[in-house]
Amino acid sequence: MENVIVRPAEKKDIPALAEIRVRFLHDLQYAVDDEACFTQTVRFLEEGLGCLVFGALAEDSQRVLAAGLLLMQKRPYHPLAQKGWAGEIINMYTEPDARKQGLGGQVLDALIFKAHELGVDKLFLNASEAGLHLYQSRGFVEAKPRHPMMVLKH
Repeated sequence: MENVIVRPAEKKDIPALAEIRVRFLHDLQYAVDDEACFTQTVRFLEEGLGCLVFGALAEDSQRVLAAGLLLMQKRPYHPLAQKGWAGEIINMYTEPDARKQGLGGQVLDALIFKAHELGVDKLFLNASEAGLHLYQSRGFVEAKPRHPMMVLKH
């Protein structure tokens, strides 16, 4: 694609990032209340973008084509994360007509760079089947946790 730039997300990008969140969740086959998702994502990003939430996006002159977010999490000391910072990459999404052109990789590279710049000890993400190859190509490996993650069932 021509004239595409990859840059950090700014406050002005929040509505586009919220719309992408809605499409991202639909792509993952979740039943989504679009209005609630959009509204809560806008609120979340207004509070956190540039503080503990960082974004990167690829855009042309007309629209955002790909985007992703980095969530920073302060953690207590752990031998595998001695500086106390973990990062989680979420919401990696490329518009269907812009896929397979390297934009997701460029967005991911920007988020990885930001995580390193911020001193992250441990960077993780949850991979969809479609994203596995991209994440593996950037050095992510499947984690085999010592202790399985549990979720409280309501």
